[in-house]
Amino acid sequence: MADAFYIAGGALVVIALVVSFIGMRSDNFPSPTLLRIGIPLVAAVVVVTAVLAVKTSSEEAEHREHEQNEAASVESEVQNVENQQVGVDDESTGQPAPSSESPDALGKQVFADQGCAGCHSLEDANATGQIGPNLDEALVDKDEDFIRTSIVDPSDEVEAGFSDGIMPTTYGDDIAPDELDALVAYLYGATHPSGKKK
Repeated sequence: MADAFYIAGGALVVIALVVSFIGMRSDNFPSPTLLRIGIPLVAAVVVVTAVLAVKTSSEEAEHREHEQNEAASVESEVQNVENQQVGVDDESTGQPAPSSESPDALGKQVFADQGCAGCHSLEDANATGQIGPNLDEALVDKDEDFIRTSIVDPSDEVEAGFSDGIMPTTYGDDIAPDELDALVAYLYGATHPSGKKK
């Protein structure tokens, strides 16, 4: 598409140069016959060039968005691998895993450990990520079942304005069941202060 755009643009430039060159050397230029032929021809080239320019710009924007989505997905996967490696190191050295005093604290820790703050904004966690939805807004009227599904199957319902595939689909396997429960409860409580469980 970009090649066609450049060809059409080049043709438009050539036409302009030829018309200018002939016009400077002929007092009778352009003739009525040439006008009848030339005006529609030039108009057609201009229209084709404009259409190709719009399509080329759209394709480039889609390509950039695709690259950004891939980069975000890779970054999240790397964070998951690093977090899992930390857990393996703790087990191999015989060090007990850090324990939280409450499910809320555990959920907040899981949110941090899984790198959620890198993609999402959440005031309670001082998270300011911009790649994914702002959870303070996206979850304000959602229940815990919706939150859980959004974590383990993010493609089930994609937030408006965001592309499918940004969020990894492996959290259901990567996060232990008790940690997933704590994360869901924490996100619900953080975005529903009046309904926060004690």
